[in-house]
Amino acid sequence: MSTNLRAASLDGRRAASWWAARIPAWVLPALICAWFVVVLAATVGNGPACSATDQDSCGPDLGSALFGASLLGVPVLLWWSPVAGAAAGIVFGTADVLVDTNGSARVAFAVYGVACGVVAAWLARVRTTQRAVFDQPAGMPVTLPRVRPGGPRRTRLLAAAALTAVAVGLYAWYDHLSAVEDDHVAVAGVESVQIVAVGDGRITVVLASGLRHTVVVSDAGRYPTGSSVRVLTDPGDPDWVRLVAEPDDPSGWAAGAFGAGAAALALTSREFVGWRARRRLVTGRHRGVQVRIMTDERGAALVYAADDVRGERPLAVVPVRWAAGTAESEPAGSGQFGAPGGWADERAFGRAWRGEVSEDVTAHVATLVGGMHDDAWPAFVIGDSAGSDSVLGEPAAAESVCDDVLLPTAPLRTFRSPPGTWWRFVRGGRTSRVARTGSGSDDSAYGLPGRPVPASGDAGMPDLPDLPDLPDLPAIVRGPGRYRAAGAAALGGGLLGAPIAVLLGLDVLPAAWLGGILLANGLFAVGRRVVLDDDRLTIRGAMVAHSVAWECLHGARLVGDRLVLAWEPATVVAVGPFAPVGESPGRREQAERTGAMMMTLRARANADVGMSADLPMSPGGVVTRAPAFGFVVVGAYILLVAAAWWWHVHHG
Repeated sequence: MSTNLRAASLDGRRAASWWAARIPAWVLPALICAWFVVVLAATVGNGPACSATDQDSCGPDLGSALFGASLLGVPVLLWWSPVAGAAAGIVFGTADVLVDTNGSARVAFAVYGVACGVVAAWLARVRTTQRAVFDQPAGMPVTLPRVRPGGPRRTRLLAAAALTAVAVGLYAWYDHLSAVEDDHVAVAGVESVQIVAVGDGRITVVLASGLRHTVVVSDAGRYPTGSSVRVLTDPGDPDWVRLVAEPDDPSGWAAGAFGAGAAALALTSREFVGWRARRRLVTGRHRGVQVRIMTDERGAALVYAADDVRGERPLAVVPVRWAAGTAESEPAGSGQFGAPGGWADERAFGRAWRGEVSEDVTAHVATLVGGMHDDAWPAFVIGDSAGSDSVLGEPAAAESVCDDVLLPTAPLRTFRSPPGTWWRFVRGGRTSRVARTGSGSDDSAYGLPGRPVPASGDAGMPDLPDLPDLPDLPAIVRGPGRYRAAGAAALGGGLLGAPIAVLLGLDVLPAAWLGGILLANGLFAVGRRVVLDDDRLTIRGAMVAHSVAWECLHGARLVGDRLVLAWEPATVVAVGPFAPVGESPGRREQAERTGAMMMTLRARANADVGMSADLPMSPGGVVTRAPAFGFVVVGAYILLVAAAWWWHVHHG
């Protein structure tokens, strides 16, 4: 493979200029943290909107509820789409200055709006500079013949549909509550009653009929015992009593509906923007620039300079999918050639994943098609022709050959984690010595993570004897005991702690947020286990259970004390660490032993069906993905928190 670097490549000098133009990694996290500080500062000193002495500000305020729901989306947008998040921060800062009557809130949001404006301008400058740097190489003409762009991902569309259903349900409930309240108010009468008891967030009054009724209030301290207040009562419904100073406000349900609808719209729009971007990439001729790429444990492509052979400094990260069975090549002056049966890309990827392709480099040569800046949607062409001399010559001399193609599933983001010790550890435990000398690499072709795990014994041959290393099947491999214990504690703390906190009076939003964090960590620590059986591999995660026939498993790669597995079609999943079993002295050794058992069972399955080890079967009917028990736990958590909130409001 050639490493010729000429006018068509992003060399180290240009990559350094591209990297220098980036926004520092701490800016966006700092802006997100500042949002929480601003919201806290804006609420300090704010009295309740409704009180017995200030009745003009009482009543449902749908506009404020929708404003608040939109404001909650700013930190999410800053993480998900920094430009959109900064723009939203500017809008909310300006709106608050114009309409808010609280002085401290106006100052806080004005400062935050200015900060967002500075970051937005900075991001625009970064994008302009990175585009200019990427436009410096002359590039080469690239086409992607017969590559299917792939439509929007069904999982994301299903999630958007679920959020839409939630939004419709919440708004229907808001409309119902509003209609019921309006019916009561239309026939209600006003009477003055005496407060006989004051509790935590509620007061007890004696009606003219002699009945006692407890009413929830915003601040019980503003209603002293023995004082009189005006209430609305419905003659046809003795249980309906409302303070004139504090009418019922169901606008929170409308705010929830708005938030769910906005999330559904964001998911849907991102998927269709990606679909249109992929369609543009696979039609016509585009400018391509040589870079190097490596995949991380999630299957995303890390982009490096063309002369960064060892892959030491990632520049950007792009979530991608393998365009399996669709890419063809068309060298200049020759006929088209492709893969009969449509599995050439999967076969090549599988051989590379198992370490059957020998390379001296870590990061693989690729041609980047499309822009290289934040929010760009680039594709990558991988293959010998992507780095050949014919391609790297003058732009008009040759046309790039499309051997394998990676299409984006999300926009490009500048790599924000420092390429230091932590990054080397994630890539497979590479030490500083290895980075300096370039020896002892755990990586092979296609820039894959870690190193491939071979089968037990001489299991690379199709005819396999019974090997003593295999345990009784099915074999279940779980995480370390202390991980599961800590996960169980976090799971119980989240599942029960949040409802108890709500019952004790903590606001439902922070309680649900903190409980959700504990619940998520507990689920992922407790829920994952790997099951090895005669005919298939099962990975039971917290939210998804994968079932993979051994014939469809590409292989296992060791990264530290974890395994990164790949199978058809174009799926990469990390599992581990595992609890040592039997004679395994540690977690890394147990991970390697588990990977060896997987590869042995895979080779046996291929031998049983008369297949060669590098020819996967079509995955139809032998690879399944199903929801796991985590959805039940999350549903129970939502119901418990909702029940605790309802009980606290009505009976607490």
